[in-house]
Amino acid sequence: MIVHRISNKLKLIYYMKDKIIQMKTLQKRLALLVMVITVFAACNKTPNSPFTLTGTIEGAKDGIVEIMMIKDNLIHEDTAIMKDGKFVYTGDFPEAVNANLFYTDGNKEFLTAVYFENPSMTLKGNINDIKATVVKGGEVQSDYDMLRTKTDKLRKEFNEKYKIDEIRKKIDAASGDTKQDLKIKYYDLSNKLNAEYTAAFNEFIKNNPDKFYSVLLTKQQALGKEAKVIEDLLNRLDPKFNDTKIVKDLRAKIDKLNTTDISIENMIKAENVSYTLDKKFNGKNYKDVVYLGVFKNDNICALKKDGTVQILTPKGEFIKSFKTDLEGDPSVLAVGEDDKIYVLAGITEVSKRKFRGKEIEYNKLIGAICAVYSSKGELITTYKFRDAIFATGARVKGDDLIVADARQAKIVILNKANGELRSTIKGLRPCCGILDFSINDKNEVLVANLGAFRVQSYDFSGKQIVAFGQRGKAMDQFHGCCNPVSVAYLSNGAIVTVEKSPTRVKIYSKDGAKQIFGIEELVKGCSYIPMIVDSKDNLFLASPEKGMVKCISMNE
Repeated sequence: MIVHRISNKLKLIYYMKDKIIQMKTLQKRLALLVMVITVFAACNKTPNSPFTLTGTIEGAKDGIVEIMMIKDNLIHEDTAIMKDGKFVYTGDFPEAVNANLFYTDGNKEFLTAVYFENPSMTLKGNINDIKATVVKGGEVQSDYDMLRTKTDKLRKEFNEKYKIDEIRKKIDAASGDTKQDLKIKYYDLSNKLNAEYTAAFNEFIKNNPDKFYSVLLTKQQALGKEAKVIEDLLNRLDPKFNDTKIVKDLRAKIDKLNTTDISIENMIKAENVSYTLDKKFNGKNYKDVVYLGVFKNDNICALKKDGTVQILTPKGEFIKSFKTDLEGDPSVLAVGEDDKIYVLAGITEVSKRKFRGKEIEYNKLIGAICAVYSSKGELITTYKFRDAIFATGARVKGDDLIVADARQAKIVILNKANGELRSTIKGLRPCCGILDFSINDKNEVLVANLGAFRVQSYDFSGKQIVAFGQRGKAMDQFHGCCNPVSVAYLSNGAIVTVEKSPTRVKIYSKDGAKQIFGIEELVKGCSYIPMIVDSKDNLFLASPEKGMVKCISMNE
């Protein structure tokens, strides 16, 4: 069996799989699994193990059953041979592990979720009717099926009452205020439905504290929660689970949260911080911007999707642009104190792997290239480095180039002159390919750790300093599948966060969190929103379709 280190993005995708299966269509489930599987190579199964899954899929031709699971925080991929509609898979699962099984036969596809659990289980299905799949032999699988039946019924009754599926379809066809109103209605209904799911999960745990599926549900509910909430969740479980890995990991998380979490009023001293939308800013023509930087004179530097760098005044007046010509696709830029522009792109090499029994070629990210330009667009130097392969955030501070890598769930501090590694910040939880940060005058790195629904600060050695935030709908919480996507320090010590789906730009001060109103939806779905702060604490945000917006600081 080949084992892969799992990125935090994939952790979250897989971790939320139960909800995806309950809420999404088969087509979306299949798209999710294919996306994950295509990242990793197939591999051989582990022989001579105590677990056996005997499967039968009627109508299936000879081929390969692909299996993906998470075990001990690592992605494990395996395969089983399909022969005459039958397959056997072996392994070792003393604690139940959630797995996805995928098989394709031309246009016919079979996908199902199974909780592997020693000693043996059986699966019976039909290539033409995935809903007819029956899995037997595992206690956790039985509990999962029972609860899924209940949540499927909840979903059906909810849709009949509120027509949530019809609203979702109308959003794509609508525009303007109508589209925004439909999005808000859909968002509110989704939260209402999720609350019903949570109530069903809580009822199961209350009635079955001695079942391992309750432990798995608890792990799911602990995502993005504060220490006290996680403690309360764990206290519902039977003490016999105290020595399981999941419970031990959650206890360790509580200890860490108690060490680093701090209240906003104790963390931030700034008061009476307010902003207003600058309606005179001429930013509507700056579209397809993927990242922002700022010069000493407060001119804005914007990187477009096609690699073009644009420079504009704080009023939105165009100054100049130049096209980068790099080995890969530029993804981020940073402006140094000397106004040099650092543009980063991924480096790829052609690699081969087997997928669905065939050998295919694909471009594998192996490192990054940094091109340094003058503010006039003149190329000064270029260099390559391998300590980051998918740059999703960048800043220059003194002699350091700091780069966020969502693929490897880390931030690296490099020598800006040659890319030599100096230190690394690890243990982050990116999601949706997003990971960005900000830096203050004390060389504190403030991270939008969206997969954990938190804002966390670190020093350059990688030591965590403080953190705040949790998942929720309240103003001082972070909503959606993962938020915030952008974060920044202000000169007075206040903090700005940006959330997507729907867009919320909030200022955290000693007075708590306050939203800047008047900003419409900037992106669709799970997408990054670039943000930069100038020397006057004005905010600039970019939308791929709507251009740029500016928020003016009203602070004295």
